[in-house]
Amino acid sequence: MRTLYFYKDRDGYQEYPVPTEDELSEFWPIEVNDDFAFQGQRVDPKTGKLNAVIPDDVLIAQISAQQSSLIRAASSQIEILNDVVTIGTPTDADTALLAAWRKYRIDLYNVPKQANYPQLVNWPTAPV
Repeated sequence: MRTLYFYKDRDGYQEYPVPTEDELSEFWPIEVNDDFAFQGQRVDPKTGKLNAVIPDDVLIAQISAQQSSLIRAASSQIEILNDVVTIGTPTDADTALLAAWRKYRIDLYNVPKQANYPQLVNWPTAPV
């Protein structure tokens, strides 16, 4: 359990860092546990800060846009490396890098299959 302090302003209730003794009378304290929700916001159990609860359909749209952008960037790298490997004089490093970019693109494609999708996404790391 922890105590969060709120004050009301023109935008509604806002979280406030722990007030000083002099400020305390102006705030609304509340004891909360890790899965507490307040006016459509969820408390982050690690930080104690309020986080907006974003609907799944909004998250999916945001994630899909990011996923598409990353796949396009990966495809550009794959296209160049594929030319090097099939037409040029590739090194072992070029061939390995092509395979790494292809795996990365597949990992991006599989993001929606992750266990906690869309609430938690573990983005794959691009090859270097």
